[in-house]
Parts: sequence; structure tokens; C-alpha cells
Amino acid sequence: MCGMNGNQPQMLPAPRSKTWVWAVIAVVAIVALLFAVYYYYYGYTPAPSDTAEGLDSTAAIEQDLQAIDIEGLDVELGDIEKELQ
Repeated sequence: MCGMNGNQPQMLPAPRSKTWVWAVIAVVAIVALLFAVYYYYYGYTPAPSDTAEGLDSTAAIEQDLQAIDIEGLDVELGDIEKELQ
């Protein structure tokens, strides 16, 4: 049977295999299942709150800053400057 313009009739392309679609769906489902199992067994542990024991107070941090010795810093920087010249 010939088409209207004298050519042979056009064949529709064969349907493509949807295997890759099912593979992607399976991978997504497995990843979701793994996350669900992980959170089921290990649970959600929130970050420690600010009122938890062991946190440094402002006074302790200030004391640590005051303990740093920066008196010889100018001498050390002068030595480095001489080496670079």
C-alpha cells in the first residue's frame, strides 16, 4: 500500500523499553528505605542546647584570651621581615 505522495507508508517506531525508568525508581526506593531504617534504629539526636553542661562561659573564654602571650610578636615579625628582604 502506497502513501498519498507515492512513498511507502511510514512505520511507527517500536516502543522503547522502560527498563531504565524502573531501575531509577528502584534505586530511589532503596535509598529512601535505607534512610528510613537508619533513622528508625539510630533515631534523631538533636544538637545539644545552650544550657548543657560543659559549655564555656564568656568569662572562661576571656580568661583564655588573656593567657595568650603576644609580647614578643613585634620581634618575631621583624625577624620574618628581615628574612624576606
